[in-house]
Amino acid sequence: ACAVARTLNVPVSQIEQALPGFVGLPHRIQKVGEVEGVVYYDDSKSTTPAATRVAVESIPGRIILLIGGRAKMKDFTELKEVLLAGRVKAVVVFGEHQVLLQRFVPEEMECHLVSNLPQAVNIAHLIASPGEKVLLSPACSSWDQYLNFEERGEHFKRLVYELR
Repeated sequence: ACAVARTLNVPVSQIEQALPGFVGLPHRIQKVGEVEGVVYYDDSKSTTPAATRVAVESIPGRIILLIGGRAKMKDFTELKEVLLAGRVKAVVVFGEHQVLLQRFVPEEMECHLVSNLPQAVNIAHLIASPGEKVLLSPACSSWDQYLNFEERGEHFKRLVYELR
């Protein structure tokens, strides 16, 4: 948003005034809430490894990453590279192609395989420590268990609200 505003020659002072009120689009690295000192983010829109990489790189601090669903591709090397960068504490893998995804999680990294998103949120809640983030950024489509990424994201939000 800032880059677009600058391209349109909007003065920096106006951009600075507008930023606190800027609300991003739903399911795109959207802060859902905080539970017991852990912040939860919904990035259900990220359905490729590249999108998940960007999400991980944009969230500060240690992350528990929730990935899974129906893979659009077979090569998740880009995802493995971001996992090796050291910002992700653990990965929780759910859904239809969890075994494929697990192959790209480094062996030394904490990894949990579960069937569905409710189980993934539950595991993340159990292993997260105050100050850490839980990020749903699946790197896969939602079509194994949901009609679309919006439905998956809304379900994630409800699951987080139920943790309170």
